[in-house]
Amino acid sequence: MSSKLSGGVGVCLLLACAAFGPYLAAGVRTEQVAVYGVALLVLLSMVWATRLRHATGTAQAVVLLMAVQIAAATVGMIGVGQVQTIRAPGSAVSGFDNLLLPVAVILTVVTLVNPGRRRAALNTVCTVAAVAACTNAALAWLSTTTDLSAWLSPWWSHGGDLAESVQAKQSETGRYAGMFVQPAEAGEFYSIALIAAVYRLRNHAALLTAAAAIITVGGLLVASKVFLFVGAPVAVILMLAMPSRRGARYTMLAAACYVIAVAAIAGHLDWLGVTLPAQFMDDGGDLNLFTAGRFGSAGPATVVTGWKLVTTYSPIVGFGAGGLWLPYDNGWLEAAVTGGLLGAAAYTGVFVALIAGWWRSRRPAATAESALAAGLIAVAVGTSLGLPGTTANRVATVLWLLLALLLFVKPCPDGAPGRHRLPGRAAAGG
Repeated sequence: MSSKLSGGVGVCLLLACAAFGPYLAAGVRTEQVAVYGVALLVLLSMVWATRLRHATGTAQAVVLLMAVQIAAATVGMIGVGQVQTIRAPGSAVSGFDNLLLPVAVILTVVTLVNPGRRRAALNTVCTVAAVAACTNAALAWLSTTTDLSAWLSPWWSHGGDLAESVQAKQSETGRYAGMFVQPAEAGEFYSIALIAAVYRLRNHAALLTAAAAIITVGGLLVASKVFLFVGAPVAVILMLAMPSRRGARYTMLAAACYVIAVAAIAGHLDWLGVTLPAQFMDDGGDLNLFTAGRFGSAGPATVVTGWKLVTTYSPIVGFGAGGLWLPYDNGWLEAAVTGGLLGAAAYTGVFVALIAGWWRSRRPAATAESALAAGLIAVAVGTSLGLPGTTANRVATVLWLLLALLLFVKPCPDGAPGRHRLPGRAAAGG
């Protein structure tokens, strides 16, 4: 392996790229094969037994809380029969996948990433995220005038059985998500990618301006409230706060990004992503409209309905990994349905652990990394109000790769060469 891809950098590159791969079989994404395949090799090799010492206390706390969610989801499966008269249970395989994939990513990162190569791996994942977001934005733009379903269908489902419905839905609603099926997932990804681009290109104003403008156009095309009201504002704050060699120019850069983005779509101002904020204000800030029926009194609130089912029939451990045929329009709702109040508490605990870990890890020499971590946590929390932000398809792998590299691998002391030894082997390359 090339020295540039040693120390776990190559594995992080593989997983980040695999997150954007197509379906390989029914219900099986490239992402899943790569993540679980690498994690299985790590477990079988027993390398984790000696390398987990590089994991921070934050990593241990997060994995423990995720284990609580998995345990609750397993116990909850026992009583799932009682709710079949209300709603048929969903897929237990899919439910366990949502719970296990983040653990697999974390295990891989803390086991294989050399602390001395952690920053190189972080830069690599940020680059992949930014490039993928720009590519997806370009595909979304083309979708406004060209039917790309034949090309994109392998990313929507195996065999292309969803191609016509996804393309039709995008055309009817004016929300173009590119390779993503769910606009909310695309919005979360654009948010993460924009923040990653700010970090990666903070010393390259021209490249950052171009990347931010393209990603912003993608966010407007998908008309995701996660991007419009969470990701984009957080990215602007980071542009202004993150240290760089051109710090004084970031105020102008933040303005330039949005001027360019608006100019790029000047001929299509009727797009939902542009008009959505105005619609919300014109409607008097109706909560039901703003949350797309998740909350509010104007119609059936999906989140409220889900919570009523949980608290009525199985409040402690929920309905297990199979869950319910109910849209999980909220991260805490998914945690409650699959793991009850115990699962929802553990889900909250994950965010508390991340915030505490970020607070403890702040160092003067890593201000940019600290800002990136804060931005990612803010996006994860904000996204979870509208969808399960920590388990979303494709997005979860990128999110946990970045968080693990930032908060879960012990950084080398300032000035240290960043090398460590495996038992019986020479020091790994830094």
